[in-house]
This record gives sequence, structure tokens and C-alpha cells, in this order.
Amino acid sequence: MLQAEGFPVRVWASVGEFLTEPQPAGGGCLIASVPMPEMPEMTGVELQRELAARQSTLPVIFLTPAGDIAAAVQGMKAGAINCLPKPAQRTELLEAVREALAESRAMCTQRSAQLRVRQLLECLTPREREVLDLAVAGLLVKQIAARLGTAEKTVKTQVRSTLGLVKLIVGAGFSPVLEEYHPGA
Repeated sequence: MLQAEGFPVRVWASVGEFLTEPQPAGGGCLIASVPMPEMPEMTGVELQRELAARQSTLPVIFLTPAGDIAAAVQGMKAGAINCLPKPAQRTELLEAVREALAESRAMCTQRSAQLRVRQLLECLTPREREVLDLAVAGLLVKQIAARLGTAEKTVKTQVRSTLGLVKLIVGAGFSPVLEEYHPGA
């Protein structure tokens, strides 16, 4: 059904095989049963937890036994984007897949932006980093210059580019408190 709707579909023989495969570069989603009798080495919830531990951007849709509210709740608590009763209705499944793929694309875009920001942060000189940290802390140019013992003119030049970086940092979903992004700190 999903292939007929134009979705690329991949099936794995085991959870282990799935976990060794790289995630699709452009995003995707996983549809798994709760429980997964066809893959006894791991439950669907355990698989979801493993994906979360690996910081996977792959949203999971669980198919649960009809009327098994506990399985649906368990799946949602584990982080599934959706839980549908088996047999899943065509329109509900297609809607869930489209929602999951949109979420996956958004997460891939976010991760890409975060990687770009991390790379920019790693390229800063120690002095640029000091100015950035102080600007993020909310200090004005005059206060930054006084704190660093430099001319306001020097700080103004750095702050123009610093504010752009701060916008990137916030846009990438990072907290404006930068101490956590110091490499090796």
C-alpha cells in the first residue's frame, strides 16, 4: 500500500539488521508492531528506546493490537510519533506516515543547522569567543569593552558578526547559554 502511494519502503529481517543499517539521509520513519512477535530479539518499545539512546531522528509509528490501550500508551510513552490499532486503516496509516516524514525532515534540518553552528563555534578565536559569551549574556558593547579592557570600536566590529552568530545559535535550537558548547571544556 505504501509503495503504491509512492513511498519508498524497506523491510528488515531482524531488529539487529535494521540497527546496523545507516539511517536514510533525507529522513524517513519506522513502522513497527507492539509487540513484535516476528522479531523476538527486541520489543517495539525496546527498539524505540534504543533509537532514542542513539539520538535517532527516525520517528516511529507503532501498530498495536486492536483495543490494547496499554500497548498504545506504552508506545507513546516510549516516544512514538503515533500508535495505530491493527489492522491500520489506509487513510490513518498514510496520514501518520506523512506526519512522521514531515517530522523527520524537520529534525534533519535542525540537526544540520546545529552541526553548522558547532562548526562555526569551533572556528572562533578565544577573543571572539569571549565577546560572543558576553554578548549572549546580554552585556552591551560598552560593558563588553570595559570587561575585556578594549576599545568599544573593536568590540562593535566583533559584535556585528557575533549577533549574527547568536541568531544562528538560537535558530538552531540551542540555548543562548554557550558554556555547554565549549569543545573540550
